[in-house]
Amino acid sequence: MRTALIIVFAANLVLVAVSHDMLPDRVATHFGTGGQADGWSSKNANTRLTIAMDAFIFCLLYYAPRWITVVPAKWLNLPNKEYWLTPANMERTRGKLASLMWRFGIAFFLLFFAIGMLTLQANLAEPPCLNETRFLVALTAFMLYTVYWTVAVVRDFRIPKDQSPRS
Repeated sequence: MRTALIIVFAANLVLVAVSHDMLPDRVATHFGTGGQADGWSSKNANTRLTIAMDAFIFCLLYYAPRWITVVPAKWLNLPNKEYWLTPANMERTRGKLASLMWRFGIAFFLLFFAIGMLTLQANLAEPPCLNETRFLVALTAFMLYTVYWTVAVVRDFRIPKDQSPRS
């Protein structure tokens, strides 16, 4: 999973670099109803913001499993954290959390890649217009995956049956 996350993150950076060379100096960065451009930025500002945002999100997702050993438990929101944050379970917790966060990161950066492609296509059109249908398909797929992922988090962090307190 880690390698796939790095690959989709790198693909986004390549798309930003390629887009930078292809885009006009003034780019549409926000689109309203019907895909019509209603927000603008300079190409350089858009490129810097996209790279900074991608890098920040990548670091959050990539390093999240390491933070559970540093961040106080009261600040962590994890199902059954009293069980999963014990020293005996910490290594399993980090492994589960790494897999979950990296899978979510892959989905997130795939969404960002789709949005980047759609935004590039929109800015190459005259006048700039986002393909709203494709955007909504990508967003819906991501939202459905997010629901699935949330269920997976709850499922993966259940207390194992052999460890549950007996009534």
